[in-house]
Amino acid sequence: MQLGWIDFSKTARNKILSVLSLPELQDTVDELGIGTIRDGFSNTFFPGSSTIQTRAKYFFIVPYALIDLERTLPKRQADFYNQLYDIERKCGEKLVNELQVSDGVIGVRSIKRGEWVQRKPSDIYWAGLREYKIFLGDTLSEYCDYLYAQEIEIKQQKDSSNVNDDKNNKLYKRSFWNIPTYTKDWFNKLDIDLSKKEAEFLKDMIISSNRDSMLSYILQKNMKEILKCKTFEEIKTFITLFPEKIQSDFHHAVSFSQFNYILRVLYNDIIYKHNNNEANNFLNNHKNNLNKFAKIDINEILVSANLYNNDVLLSDFLQDCKDAMLENNIEKLEALIVERERDIKGDNRARTIIGVEDKSQDDSAQIWFGGRELNYRFTDRNVKSILNDIFTGLEK
Repeated sequence: MQLGWIDFSKTARNKILSVLSLPELQDTVDELGIGTIRDGFSNTFFPGSSTIQTRAKYFFIVPYALIDLERTLPKRQADFYNQLYDIERKCGEKLVNELQVSDGVIGVRSIKRGEWVQRKPSDIYWAGLREYKIFLGDTLSEYCDYLYAQEIEIKQQKDSSNVNDDKNNKLYKRSFWNIPTYTKDWFNKLDIDLSKKEAEFLKDMIISSNRDSMLSYILQKNMKEILKCKTFEEIKTFITLFPEKIQSDFHHAVSFSQFNYILRVLYNDIIYKHNNNEANNFLNNHKNNLNKFAKIDINEILVSANLYNNDVLLSDFLQDCKDAMLENNIEKLEALIVERERDIKGDNRARTIIGVEDKSQDDSAQIWFGGRELNYRFTDRNVKSILNDIFTGLEK
């Protein structure tokens, strides 16, 4: 079956491209359809984040670029998008070529080839800008539509009243941006690091917009030490410092990650026809005690991930897997995994049916499909990078 979409706008197109490209990122691959739970927990702990955000500075570069465009509105609406594209690209080129920055710069490899990216910073950071109330509107396309409709209305008012005073006409303009750190010369002073004012502002906006989240609490309590945790599960060292609700959600998320890892181990065991070295080693150590990973409440996990059991098929699959684990019944688990992937992908695309080509038994040559433990975006290139940028800026 072929899939398609109606391309209503550039924004819609870029959203689709972002979704279609997710399988390129190992941590986001969702072979068995558990992504809604993973994303539910991720949004609970770290709202406004995504797996393709890299540095906190883009929460400022995007608004700065758009405020510039709003101040000198191009004559044609199509030119608005084209100029935004150019500004974002020039920022990337300046960071990489002039300032010699590579860590976390969006499109660094494309820039070095003289090209640019399909997923621009404005696409990647837009949801976060809205989540943190830095942008006070909806989509980029609706924002652009409003600017041009507003410009036409102001022009008509001028023509009808013969008023040419721009100061008076500004009264009619809606304010979309809540970002007091903007200055007209921001591009000349561009740096990938946050200034102290930017760090303070972003910290305050995250806290005020999502006060009860783990992300907000880390910032409220200046818990910089938490960045030493290499995985999400290692946050357990600090978890008693968090409010009770966050503690409860954390334990559910960790338990689900361990539970899901069993499914991923078996998935790789199946597609390699029981010749995957990593999967075999794990199963040899745990095949008689899988029941210890099944001590979870599926319904409580779904509620904790804000899903409220709205996916009956997923809930049933997880409950059946839990029952099989409690019985230490690997054969039953494997059958459930095969059936689940077939339901999601069909026989022609399900790797558990078609298998994979294993050219070598060397561990380094065996691709691991579907990721391992869930980190819920708490990685060096995602949430930890954003937090580190904020903490570093605050120390200036």
